[in-house]
Amino acid sequence: MEVFYEVPFLAVLEKRKDLLPENPSNPPESVLKAASTHLRSILYGKSRPKPVHPSVFFTEANLVAFSPSSFLWERFARHYALLAVPAFERREEILLRHYPPSEVLSLKEFLSVQRPFPELKLYHLEVSGGKVYLGRRAPLFQASLLYRDILRWISERVRNIVVSGSLDDLRETAQRVLAPPSGRKRGYPHIQRLLNVTGLPDGRKRVLFYWLIPYWVTVEGKTPEEVLELANEWISRQGGAKIYSSWILSEAENVRSKGIKPWSVRKVEQIDPELVKLLRGMGAL
Repeated sequence: MEVFYEVPFLAVLEKRKDLLPENPSNPPESVLKAASTHLRSILYGKSRPKPVHPSVFFTEANLVAFSPSSFLWERFARHYALLAVPAFERREEILLRHYPPSEVLSLKEFLSVQRPFPELKLYHLEVSGGKVYLGRRAPLFQASLLYRDILRWISERVRNIVVSGSLDDLRETAQRVLAPPSGRKRGYPHIQRLLNVTGLPDGRKRVLFYWLIPYWVTVEGKTPEEVLELANEWISRQGGAKIYSSWILSEAENVRSKGIKPWSVRKVEQIDPELVKLLRGMGAL
């Protein structure tokens, strides 16, 4: 039974109705309360992956599917993929039926799967002859497959149920749970000024790294592709050298996977005082 708590999505794969709510639109109050609190910590806090009853996971999935933003779905799926890693490392038999381990993959197969873990960046792995050698990181790839399946389940099934109105009894709770913490954007007045700056002669990449990319991804919930478009528009107003799109996309993915927030001015000033001095001189801080 323990593995169903570490990998609660297994209850969906195994069709274990005894572990899931009888009435998804009206779960027991205790389950709804636990799911609401835990889901907010996943989406907006610093939650530590810990086992939960599958009924809590199922209710959380129903709540998060009310959001039209795949950004929140991805944070949810990554949390439960990370939770499952120890079970993959133990090679739990029931998991192997759905996600058989493989320490060697073709490069094409490897790249076809979205991988939410930075340890699976290609530069961390051995690549030779069109093959990727995962070695001890194989459980992370299995967890990436789980991540993919949770996302598909939410986008292709749960979201459709939400749109149909079958889960409308949960709508009020979902709106409350999915709402960003109050005052979140108001906490970054300096970033609003940075967004409007023009003609920045130096430090453009560092401004993106410290402030703008984390703001767009973590605060506004933008996708890496949207961040790239916003960054290119902002860069075009500064003049000077072009910043590679690959760097912007990679940094946006890193921020999204780790939930990195924008840096404070004080913290940046400690390590990059010349940049802060420049921006203050321009009236951008």
